[in-house]
Amino acid sequence: MVNAYWTTQQKEDGTINNKTKERVLGEGWETDLRNESSQEEINKKRDNLKNLIDKAKLNQQQNAYTALLSTIQSAISLKELNDLTDSINSFDYTNLPPKRNDNFLRKSQQKRQKKNWKQ
Repeated sequence: MVNAYWTTQQKEDGTINNKTKERVLGEGWETDLRNESSQEEINKKRDNLKNLIDKAKLNQQQNAYTALLSTIQSAISLKELNDLTDSINSFDYTNLPPKRNDNFLRKSQQKRQKKNWKQ
C-alpha cells in the first residue's frame, strides 16, 4: 500500500521533491513495516509513512510555486511574462496554503508587466 501510494505521488523520475523513496521514508522502511507485530502497529506505521510522503509532496509543490514566483518576478520581457500564463494556469495548487494561489501569481505577473512596461 505504501509503495502504491508513493507511485501515485512521484514525479516521472521516481522521486518526490528530488528525493528517493528511501530518503523520504528511511532506509529499511519496508522491513520495519513487516516486522510490526500487530495490525494496529502496521496501520500506524503505514499512516506515518504516508504522512512522510505527503510532507515531501507538499514541499515539492511549495518549491515549485516559489520557483514559478521567482521566475515571474525576474522576467525581463513582456513576452516572457505572457508566456508564464500557461504555467500559472496549469500549476497544481492542491494542499498549498491559501495565500499561495493562482490569484497571487497573476497579481505578481501584472505588477511585473507594469514595471517592465514603464522601463
